[in-house]
Amino acid sequence: MRRKTVVIGVSYLCGLFLASFLSPVHSVYVIVATAATAPAVCIMKRDAARYIAVVSAFFCVGVMLYTSYTVNNADKLLALDGQEVEITGRVADFTHLEGDMVMVALDVTLDGVDTTIGFVADDTGTIGYDDTVTIKATVEKLSDNIYAQTTQYNNSKEIFLTGGFARILDIEHQEFSFRKSVLSYRDFLGETIMQSCDSEVAGFLVAMLCGDKSQVSDDLSLALSRTGLIHILSVSGLHLVIIVCMVMQVLRLMGLGKALSFVITQLLIVAFAIFAGGAVSVLRAAFMISLHNMSLLTKRRYDPLSSLVLACVIITALSPYSIRNSSLILSAAGTLSMTAITPKVIPTFNLGRRFYKTKCTVISLGVLNVVMFPLNILFFSEVSVVAIVANIVLLPICSVALCLVATVAVCGAVSVVAKPLLMLAEIITRPFLAMVNGLAELEFSSVAIGYRSVKLAVFSVIVLTLGAAVLCRKDTLKMCMVCLSGYVACMSCAFVNQNMAGNILRIYRLRDDDSSVLVVAKGNECIAVNLSGDGEVSDAVGPLLQSKGIRHIRAFYDLSDSTSAHTRFCDSLSVNGLILNADYDGFASSWVYDGGIVIEYGDADICISPDEIYDKSYDVTLSCDMLTDNMNERSYALFSDAELITINENKVTVRGLQYGFDE
Repeated sequence: MRRKTVVIGVSYLCGLFLASFLSPVHSVYVIVATAATAPAVCIMKRDAARYIAVVSAFFCVGVMLYTSYTVNNADKLLALDGQEVEITGRVADFTHLEGDMVMVALDVTLDGVDTTIGFVADDTGTIGYDDTVTIKATVEKLSDNIYAQTTQYNNSKEIFLTGGFARILDIEHQEFSFRKSVLSYRDFLGETIMQSCDSEVAGFLVAMLCGDKSQVSDDLSLALSRTGLIHILSVSGLHLVIIVCMVMQVLRLMGLGKALSFVITQLLIVAFAIFAGGAVSVLRAAFMISLHNMSLLTKRRYDPLSSLVLACVIITALSPYSIRNSSLILSAAGTLSMTAITPKVIPTFNLGRRFYKTKCTVISLGVLNVVMFPLNILFFSEVSVVAIVANIVLLPICSVALCLVATVAVCGAVSVVAKPLLMLAEIITRPFLAMVNGLAELEFSSVAIGYRSVKLAVFSVIVLTLGAAVLCRKDTLKMCMVCLSGYVACMSCAFVNQNMAGNILRIYRLRDDDSSVLVVAKGNECIAVNLSGDGEVSDAVGPLLQSKGIRHIRAFYDLSDSTSAHTRFCDSLSVNGLILNADYDGFASSWVYDGGIVIEYGDADICISPDEIYDKSYDVTLSCDMLTDNMNERSYALFSDAELITINENKVTVRGLQYGFDE
């Protein structure tokens, strides 16, 4: 059996991944079915019996491990929902908030299970990394809402409960630890950069080096997303590779021996993993680089694919729920593309000698985009069209800036070194950010995929493409063309949907307790109306518009008669690359009347007040809790936090939206 590590590891990971979608009972059914059918298949395929037996066995191991963790760990923690408990744990991270509050992530053991709990408390100014803190809080399980889908994201990090607002009973300070020293230095480094550079540039450099995105504006974050460069804000394998290669080059110039260089490099890798907060993407990269360095020291052959699989197996064995961690999946997929798939694709092209490296880079990024596209559909609400160009042209620029700030970090942020390097980094970063913003402003820079129809169409195309690629696997060039065609077809699905959506008037209503907001949209523009509340629900409007490809808010009306609500809405809606209150020349006419507004769109004459929406043309009334079809004398109860009213071809439909705003 060739590549035993890959065969065994992939079988285990497939079982683990499948089990993450199943209940414990259904997981047992899968194990029984696999155990029952595997012997029969082995008898039928005697020549591959050992292979089938190994794959089946480790597939079942993966399913059993995930199921066992769910029953013995996750379910025990979730059973504590609503209970007031006294908790003692170690401070993993903390952030000072406005209003003399502090948000703390605490590594604790609850009911014999290790987990992390986040809570908010009064800021005493004395909490530090690795301090032992005792709190009293009512723990609650995490839940999704119209603002974010947080459950799966946090569960993948072994976070199942939140402590809400907690009362700190005791703090035992940790005088010294290696981890505390590294994290304290990270904070010091971030402050040094913020004081030395312009705020926007400094926020970007801190996020790129330290992973702290708190100082990155929403506009810049969205611009990076639309240009396919958002990955540079997540401290990952790319950052670690750049820093390790830079340090290894310095050690080589110093003439240090292989053994000493290996020890110094490994210490740096461990420190950086702590520096990055133990992100799984960094742990994956740290493990692979360590194996590579060890192979150089022992003069053994290094296999990137086996190393990648082994790293994922170790990470998921220690934390089974991390199999659904988006950072690990995206990181592993990107590494798989660059180390295993691209080297097989490049030889199929006759590149010639001229600009060989440039051609290889273009092919590598093309393959990377094809491989990552299905995952982008899964995790994001937009897909960048200009990602290949942006990564070829702009990624090297920010890599230079990263090397400069990394040098500052390695040199201890000494003023005589830090000031000139940070000044140079700022000079390089300014045009980079200007080009990113320029690309993001192009209407075609990205396509919206926040529609269920798009996801289903893309899934179908991917299945057909994989089937065709399997049939063409002996002809690498033909297989590459099939995959590229599938990628183009997927992008076309998103474009077609976006154009079709331009012919339909949609009214989105978002609710949260007493707050309610409407978004009347057509194509890539909308009218926003605050019906009631203090405006907090406006935080959910930006992600909604982004997922639907809406870039222009042509008008904004506030019917709540609240100055603070108007300010909050304007602040919230002016982000996400939206043009707020632009000179109106859009899809509908709108004006204020006594107690509300009127929007005219074709034959539709929609009257909106804080209490109801009334469409004169179709004789339909939407109140706070009920849709009434006056023409047909029918009423429908509305229960979800988000509804969609669609007006198209003399027909009005209403349905609830899932969290994430899929239609």
